Amino acid sequence: MSQNFDISIPKHLILEECDRHNSVNFSLLEGKVIIGLCGYAKSGKDAIANKFVKKYGFHRVAFADNVKKEMNQYIKHLVYEDINFLTAPGEPTYLKLADIDFTTEDLNLKPRLRPYIIWYAELMRELNGEYYWINKAFENDADGFDKIVISDVRRDKELDIFSDSNIFYD
Repeated sequence: MSQNFDISIPKHLILEECDRHNSVNFSLLEGKVIIGLCGYAKSGKDAIANKFVKKYGFHRVAFADNVKKEMNQYIKHLVYEDINFLTAPGEPTYLKLADIDFTTEDLNLKPRLRPYIIWYAELMRELNGEYYWINKAFENDADGFDKIVISDVRRDKELDIFSDSNIFYD
């Protein structure tokens, strides 16, 4: 279960009921070869995905990329305010707005931002449909590519994209 934060999501990010992603948009997947990689954090999923990219011409897609991009674009300042609410300037945990980047690989910052990423991803699934991030990834990142490797399959719902395939290995 993700942590709850007292952050108001901008209204324009919440879809109308009729626009919610309650199913996979399979039309986005037509004619594509899709490989999904599952595994624990730091287990080498991205390293394997990069081999498919370099050796076989696949295009890497990660569901979490859109979560992080959207957070940087729309709620970075809200997270900044939340993180620093009880932290005074000059204390070691105080951050500047410029410090916050949800795509960071900074090992000191990443653990502080990760709970916000999980919270936001779950909240947006709840508000906009279980398949919100899946459809967004294929709309934004997989369009125009016929060979896709997904480097972060973590949820049962994310396996649904393979449900219409001829071959599926568990």
